[in-house]
Amino acid sequence: MIAGMSLRDSADVCHISHKTAFYWRHKVMESLNEVLDGKLTLQDIVEADETFFPLSFKGNHSKDGFVMPRRAKKRGSSAKQRGLSHNQVCVPCAVDRNNGIIALVSGTGKTSTDKVKAVLDNRIAETSVLVTDKESSYRRFARENNIELIQIKAEQRTFKGIYHIQHINAFHSRLKSFMRPFQGVSTKHLNNYLVWYAWMQMNRELSEESLERNILNSSTSHNFRLYTSEISKKPVLPMAA
Repeated sequence: MIAGMSLRDSADVCHISHKTAFYWRHKVMESLNEVLDGKLTLQDIVEADETFFPLSFKGNHSKDGFVMPRRAKKRGSSAKQRGLSHNQVCVPCAVDRNNGIIALVSGTGKTSTDKVKAVLDNRIAETSVLVTDKESSYRRFARENNIELIQIKAEQRTFKGIYHIQHINAFHSRLKSFMRPFQGVSTKHLNNYLVWYAWMQMNRELSEESLERNILNSSTSHNFRLYTSEISKKPVLPMAA
């Protein structure tokens, strides 16, 4: 996982089957999710913006009672509806200048205050300054969380020299690059990959050896039980915890 190897390559190195590698990877990611869930508070200058991923039903099977809600489309093909339809998954994200990161699935379609609150409520310190684009959803969120809000216009790069949204834009770009080799992550597993990537980014200054030790210790140092059957039967659309 640290080296970014494919499941098949990982299976070969570990002398296990491709299927076992898949389930082990998800158990590690679920365990990291348990470690990070709700325990991180962003502080100081916090940049926030949302990104979107195609809604994917990959990994859901009729034998488990799943009924496809729309016609299947080929992997890699574009969405049938233009704009932010309900075939797009909304992922509100926030980063601070201390390398703190929060990014989780929050429903489908365009951004709303409720979607932002589901991910960021009580996870940004009141003493922080929240910096966003002109999206109106953040105004109510900032007001209800008693956080100072600065919104950057599209044509504006910075405000007072220190406030900008370049960090969150760069995070989105790196996140999409990280996701690309997986060729369309199933939406029910998307939170796992978001947590995996966030963990990698928050620890990116460590050496590879330290990263390996850290991910092993982080995922095994607490009581956590997850059955293989629970992984395949996860809800089609996960929500922020």
